[in-house]
Amino acid sequence: MRHRLRPLEIAVVICGLGLALVGLVSLGAGRDQLTASDDGSTTSPSQPSSGQVSVAIVDFAFAPADLSVTAGSTITWTNDDAFAHSVVSDGDGPLVSDDLTEGRSYEHTFDQPGTYAYICGIHNSMTGTVTVVTP
Repeated sequence: MRHRLRPLEIAVVICGLGLALVGLVSLGAGRDQLTASDDGSTTSPSQPSSGQVSVAIVDFAFAPADLSVTAGSTITWTNDDAFAHSVVSDGDGPLVSDDLTEGRSYEHTFDQPGTYAYICGIHNSMTGTVTVVTP
């Protein structure tokens, strides 16, 4: 006798596959990661970016999740997901965006050196870190 999946079982399988894919993407994200700036240049995580730096919000993750910039740099987070996300400091910190629907952006200029951890205020499993160094 052949077992037919019910709609709820199908939804559970699809969700499980989606979570597995997000996990695989997260595992590979830190390896040989490059950060692209708006001027088209790329830097490795050990080499801080300066000026305008972009972070994409896609597939329930920040890309890149961790980056290093020089003081005075502006980071723009753009939501490329179909779901709303936000950018909020994890603990005390300067980041507090509104909910960003698809295509919306939030930017912040980092003037003070330090390490700034942040999360999506809607999906707190989404995390990132900005390290700001003196030029």
